[in-house]
Amino acid sequence: MREEHRQYRRHLISCELRGKALTPMEDAGEPSLAGRSSLRGMVTDIGAGGLGLLSDDTIDISDPFVCEVIPPDMTVGIPTLVQVRWVIRDGKKHRYRLGLQFLV
Repeated sequence: MREEHRQYRRHLISCELRGKALTPMEDAGEPSLAGRSSLRGMVTDIGAGGLGLLSDDTIDISDPFVCEVIPPDMTVGIPTLVQVRWVIRDGKKHRYRLGLQFLV
């Protein structure tokens, strides 16, 4: 059985998450839009330290993202900053499970 390493208790939830990778600032303080990775998926659980995500795409570990968590029946998202802590491939469904840590 897998040992639990979480610091905070998680709560099951099902909502959408979408975001873009943070990039270094370029000339004149303008952020670069070229080559920005996107992050999209369904949040599966959430806690004080972060959230679990199910996605069709893999993302590099430690990449920071600016995201919106869109709760069910809401028209606006909740903005948040996260960092990818781990990625596991779900071989049966060709999807990825990601652990995202909130950045303060």
